Amino acid sequence: MTHWSRFDATADRRLLKKLADGGESALAEVYDIYAERLYDYALLFTSDVHIARNIVHDALIDAARRSARMRDRRQLRPWLYAAVRRRGMAQRRDAWSAPEARPGDDDLLRLAHAALAALDRTHRDALSLALRHDIDGAALATTLGVTQRRARHRVERAGTRAETAAAAEIGGGEGAVPSAAELMRASPAVPPPDTLRDRVLHTSADPQLARYRSQIVSRGGRLITSGLPRQPDAPSQVARRYAVGSASLAGFLAVVAVGLNVIGGVSDVPDIGRPAPSWRTPPANPTADPSRTSGSDPGHGGHPVGLPTGGAGRNGTGGRAHSPSAHPTGRTPGAHPTRGGAVPPGRAQPSSPPLPGAGALTVRPGTIGLGGDKSAADITLTADGGPVTWTASSGSPAVTLSDSSGTVDPGRTARITVHLARNSLVQLPGRTTVTVSSGGAGHTVPVSWSISLLSH
Repeated sequence: MTHWSRFDATADRRLLKKLADGGESALAEVYDIYAERLYDYALLFTSDVHIARNIVHDALIDAARRSARMRDRRQLRPWLYAAVRRRGMAQRRDAWSAPEARPGDDDLLRLAHAALAALDRTHRDALSLALRHDIDGAALATTLGVTQRRARHRVERAGTRAETAAAAEIGGGEGAVPSAAELMRASPAVPPPDTLRDRVLHTSADPQLARYRSQIVSRGGRLITSGLPRQPDAPSQVARRYAVGSASLAGFLAVVAVGLNVIGGVSDVPDIGRPAPSWRTPPANPTADPSRTSGSDPGHGGHPVGLPTGGAGRNGTGGRAHSPSAHPTGRTPGAHPTRGGAVPPGRAQPSSPPLPGAGALTVRPGTIGLGGDKSAADITLTADGGPVTWTASSGSPAVTLSDSSGTVDPGRTARITVHLARNSLVQLPGRTTVTVSSGGAGHTVPVSWSISLLSH
């Protein structure tokens, strides 16, 4: 069982002042008070006594050089434990293993080893700090590099897991399950090697080891704003403040975007839950009568709107390909559909004869909405009447495509995945178009996205 005495609330301030003033006696006094505790704590990260000895040695040398930077002069104890934890957590893997059972071990010690073995090192060191080394409250949160609420929850979860592991070790036998505090205090304290004290004092005082001391300090990592060692598994305070500020900015921008949409009166974002329109290019009919009504037009009556597939452009003169955006009034046949996805009545646009063996390309859906949790969507291409060779392009670098060209066999489909690139924490709203071309005809699919935050 551990037999350490309780900490003196005024000792840290006095010891830190002596460390700041310098002198070998100050570090010797710190060693006599804390070395056994720190060595016991270091053994929770590794079963190698040589590594544990080096961790304590470096933490004390680092304390003599940098602990005076603390804002609160009563935090020497959390500083030392945080320095040991920083070096222990820097190990690439959890190198701790439960000690082998010995003939003289009692049942409580056996249960303690089983409980510790059931914990990962994050929960194992939190439980040890709280219940074995009597560090709690703000000091525990400071040592772990987290908030007090998170530190308390971590200890609670670790205690529950330890007691559950001890109960499983007991099995169906009789006897009460020991508490997490009893399990953590069951193991006897292991004293550090006798030579460690002389080594620490020699390293701190020898002028020829100044460069070695600087290397030890550099391996200790950076200090946080309060002056304590930053933990490798703790979130950066700067990143935390940046995330909070960005979330506030995102909320403000969302309000601005909503206001602009209200002022504009109409939003191009597709309605959720309504069927999206699609554009289809049927085989061209050179004898089609432009004056034919919508009832006899093959582009209506529940079918997608007809678009030309040949190289003819406006008025059949060639050059510019027909697209929905070419008729902003919505009255010209083949114009952009209405918000609800319904195709307005009109006449099919005459087209040039298709190339021999060329088919008709159908592009669905007619519009795509991204943003929020949705950062990708598919465009489906279907060929009728023959193979269709197509190319696709995006009108904005914010939207990328999985494929830019290909061929669709008749009766088969191809998919183009549209990705919304998220290169910043805040994604502002915007819109662009994806153009799919085949045989000189272009099919545009409007793509819009709402404001969103980049999640990790």
